[in-house]
Amino acid sequence: MKALYVTSLIVTVLLMILTGYFINWYEEVDFAMWMETLYDYDSYSSIYDSYYYYELKEITQYGAITGLICILFYILTFSFTLKNIKRLTAKVMSIIGLSISGLFFLATLVPLGDPGSADFDEFGPVLILYAIIMLAFCIVNLVQAVRNAAPVQINQQVIDDVV
Repeated sequence: MKALYVTSLIVTVLLMILTGYFINWYEEVDFAMWMETLYDYDSYSSIYDSYYYYELKEITQYGAITGLICILFYILTFSFTLKNIKRLTAKVMSIIGLSISGLFFLATLVPLGDPGSADFDEFGPVLILYAIIMLAFCIVNLVQAVRNAAPVQINQQVIDDVV
């Protein structure tokens, strides 16, 4: 279980880095689209005709798929914790983590369903918030997994009474 939570910490850091990358990429393409419309003299053109518009939809889909994969990883991680670790704190944290992951799973389906309605610059901070929450949960569960793995030493020696 320790290896699973170390892996989940690595996945959390990767989720933060990838989300930041997708947000930056989205902002660059959005700025390029704005510059194109600023100097466009065709009154019949629309932003929906632009190449950049479809690239923004692709970025939103890539980011949402990345977030969805990470959320599914956390759902599986918390499910394994419920089954394998016997400590009450780990079980409570896993149930809360599953609930939060379920809510964010449903929120991730919104940009996948219609990438034009929820842009990644609006949805990216939600994934960053989720990664910060999961970072805290994974640290607590890693500590609980380490405590669960270390056997408690009970002193079996008989103490002689001094008479």
